[in-house]
Amino acid sequence: MLNYRSQTKEIQKVVQTGLLVAIALVIRSFSYMIYIGGAPAIRISFSGPFSKLPGILFGPLYGGITGGLMDVLGYLLKPEGGYIPWFTVTSISGGVLTAFLWRWVQNISKQQLQRILLLGFIGVAILGIANRVMNISKFELLWIPIIGFGFLAMDLYLSKKWKKNQGQIYFLKLLIAIGISGLLVTTINTYFLKLFIPALSKKGFLALWIPRLMEELVIIPIQAYIMTLLLHIYEKFLVK
Repeated sequence: MLNYRSQTKEIQKVVQTGLLVAIALVIRSFSYMIYIGGAPAIRISFSGPFSKLPGILFGPLYGGITGGLMDVLGYLLKPEGGYIPWFTVTSISGGVLTAFLWRWVQNISKQQLQRILLLGFIGVAILGIANRVMNISKFELLWIPIIGFGFLAMDLYLSKKWKKNQGQIYFLKLLIAIGISGLLVTTINTYFLKLFIPALSKKGFLALWIPRLMEELVIIPIQAYIMTLLLHIYEKFLVK
């Protein structure tokens, strides 16, 4: 009986993952590609919440499989530019990392996360101000705490809005899980774009990375918000 229940749960996971992948692929087909130097460089898409949800719900294995399927099937359904296998690798890695980060933040209370992030951003802000005053480095640190405080402000607003809702716990944790993995994947993929696309190889890394980074920073809180709603719906209607 126990084995039967276990098999049934795994089948449910596979079916639900397949459904989420299908939804994500449909949404991805309406994505918009921004070209830089005549080459595809930035994809505007809202498929992320559905493609990342299997990893959040079912763990790293499902996160990695979903990431790989999204890259390969997404390319086959709507090819834009040449196929770069390394993008599949980073998609798989991103799905796995998101799931691991989600498991990690689940062991930390929201209040602890808020304190850790607040202290961290204050520390970076102090370093940024010192860097400006003493002109130690040309790298601007102050944008990090500015963005970080913005994310914390979003979380505070949504916490008040959802104070009687379990979803208010999820938003900040999702920001961390999908944010860290998303920024890492974006950075690595920027390197691969320069490496494998001739039209982008002569461009400076920062010239390509900064607009891609800005797009990622805008899309991360949107994804976290949508995923918060999806998780709430899932737990309310599908979890038994």
